Amino acid sequence: MSSTHSLDLRERDIAAWHEGDGKSAIARRFMLGYVTVRRYIARFEATGSACARPHGSGAPRKVVAAGEEVLLRLVCEHPDATDEGLAPSMRYALGAPSTTPR
Repeated sequence: MSSTHSLDLRERDIAAWHEGDGKSAIARRFMLGYVTVRRYIARFEATGSACARPHGSGAPRKVVAAGEEVLLRLVCEHPDATDEGLAPSMRYALGAPSTTPR
C-alpha cells in the first residue's frame, strides 16, 4: 500500500466531483485510480470530511502501561541513551526473562 495522498489532493477531487465531473475524469486528471477516487467520494459522503482515516494500530505496543513509568524514569536519568542502551535496563527493571537471540 502506498502512502496517504495529501488532504489538498483529496479536497480537489471532491471539489471536481461537486462541480459535476465524473469519477473517471477526476481519476485521469489527478492521475489516481478510479477506485481511489470512488473511495474518497464515498468517505466524504459518509463523514463530510476528505481527511484520511487514522492509521491502523498494526503490531501491539511493545511497552505496556507498567513499563511506561520505568521508561520515563530511565530516559530522565539518561537523556542521551539510545533505544539499544535503554533496553537492558528496561528488561532488568521489569523482570523480563533473560534470553539469548539465535
